[in-house]
Amino acid sequence: MNIAIIGCGISGIYILKTIIDHPNYYNNINLHIFEPRKELGVGPAYENDTKYKLLNVDESYMSLDLHNPDHINNWILNNDKYSCKIESMLPRKAYGKYIKDTFDTYLDRKNIHIHHEEVIDLNEINNKYKIKTNIRDYEESFDTIFLSIGQSHYKDDYKLKSKDKFIYNPYPLKENLVIDRINMDTSIGIIGAGPTSIDIYRFIKRKYKLNKPIYFFTKSSSFPVVEIPYKYERKICSIDDSWIDEHINDKGFIDLYTIKNTFNNDFKRYGYDFNKVYERYKDTDIKKYKLALEENDRSLAFTQNYLMEFWYVAAKLYNSLSGLDKAYADDNYVHKIDFLITKTPTATMKDLISNYDKQSIKIIKETNEIIVTDKDNFIVKRKNNKDIEIDLLINAQGFEKELVKAIKKDTLLNNLYDHKFIEADVDGKYIKVAYPSYNLINKKYGIMNNIYLSGMWAGSTDILNNDIRSIIQASQLMANNFMAKLSD
Repeated sequence: MNIAIIGCGISGIYILKTIIDHPNYYNNINLHIFEPRKELGVGPAYENDTKYKLLNVDESYMSLDLHNPDHINNWILNNDKYSCKIESMLPRKAYGKYIKDTFDTYLDRKNIHIHHEEVIDLNEINNKYKIKTNIRDYEESFDTIFLSIGQSHYKDDYKLKSKDKFIYNPYPLKENLVIDRINMDTSIGIIGAGPTSIDIYRFIKRKYKLNKPIYFFTKSSSFPVVEIPYKYERKICSIDDSWIDEHINDKGFIDLYTIKNTFNNDFKRYGYDFNKVYERYKDTDIKKYKLALEENDRSLAFTQNYLMEFWYVAAKLYNSLSGLDKAYADDNYVHKIDFLITKTPTATMKDLISNYDKQSIKIIKETNEIIVTDKDNFIVKRKNNKDIEIDLLINAQGFEKELVKAIKKDTLLNNLYDHKFIEADVDGKYIKVAYPSYNLINKKYGIMNNIYLSGMWAGSTDILNNDIRSIIQASQLMANNFMAKLSD
């Protein structure tokens, strides 16, 4: 039996682990890993990059053993030379070392075949699949495919990708942002103000001395909400796996009203109101973040702690909603939770506020248009404001989630779309998959029981899945679904 795992970041390596650890596993299963990158298991997020590329959540939520939160802390204690913190956060490359140390033994087996090639096409022949890479067409037929293809390409809303002074993909930072032409008088702009933009800012600030401010250009929002350094005891969220098992009905649904009641009562028990916290910070005003730090806003701290627990069951809970309840949750809750769960680390925000007060950074909202000059510089146009000229622009717009746009940049997605293996989900975003199996769903084939999809592209089902625990859970669910079939 031939199994293909296409992509070997954290999802791919966890699929491999789950298959090997399963009681139905046997040595005649040939596992083929297709990953063009030399580092396995880490993906772009945790590759061996600069130490200034940091986690944006506390490592206590990042254990690779979901049953042992101290697994990562034990590794840190034994690997102090890799785990020196910056701005109180663990470097992502240290976390990558933790991943490799945890999973390297799973790769060292005679039935594991590693191909450092990019898969560009799949073809179905008699319920099996042929794989084409950027190097060859494989003669083997594959019984099952796991698409752990990770994140999409970056957006390019201003159509600047081909321009010489525009850095479309900033990663790895230590390669793509080491540029001879940057000098003290270079004006630098970053498009976006999310976690990627903060990685870029942190690296540039330490690598270069600049006379001019660094600009952050956005359409509406500023940085993710500041993390308040106050830890509540664990288990402040009543909604966990046991709660779900208790409240789910015989058709697999939980009424949204029941979830809302429990959620709101958890907040009331501590004297807080989720919606009030959201309303206070939703406009991403850096002055409000400064005040939150000065006041040590316990309501924000509680919300952030609570949502880190809630995140663990988010996909399971979301997929227990009826169709109408899910639509209501999408309109009224999901974006609020996503906003408040995405944080800027405390020390990082203090640094940003200090540099904002000194005008070493500037946040420019309502960025309407960016024009390229005859000298390949950029003119940033704003609504009812003076234009800004920039020498170098760096992309941090986030990942493209609209499938029909992404297929223009990704050969594999383009071919899967052409074969009608994949279809866009709600509002043209993400890719349809079943839950909890994560099998592809489409109009032509129905449920494709032998193709699984994990990662960002399953985001409309694996809701709020930008979290290591979500990735692990999804990887386990699909791998266990596959392995259970071997006993049938």
